[in-house]
Amino acid sequence: MSTQQKFFAWAAGLEAQRLPLLAGMLTVHGCITVPLTMGLLIASGAGLFQLGIMTFATFAMLVTNLAALPTKITIPTYVGVTALHLALIALSITRLFMNVG
Repeated sequence: MSTQQKFFAWAAGLEAQRLPLLAGMLTVHGCITVPLTMGLLIASGAGLFQLGIMTFATFAMLVTNLAALPTKITIPTYVGVTALHLALIALSITRLFMNVG
């Protein structure tokens, strides 16, 4: 059994708890990840490109959740968008510390 097949089997097992899982993803994404990323991007003086990437990723996350897609799609989207936001946070923190001194 390949890793992809194992993931799809695991995601199919989570299908019964899809709505609480989606609610948790939206809560963490909307209340923690997005405000932190947006605040750090603005504080570090990021350009429109970084803000556009963050906005596109945020809408991708919202569309997959609001369309009530299966967990085999929403979980990878959430992980990818969160990884992208963490990369933007790291970039912003690096930019802030390089501008200080």
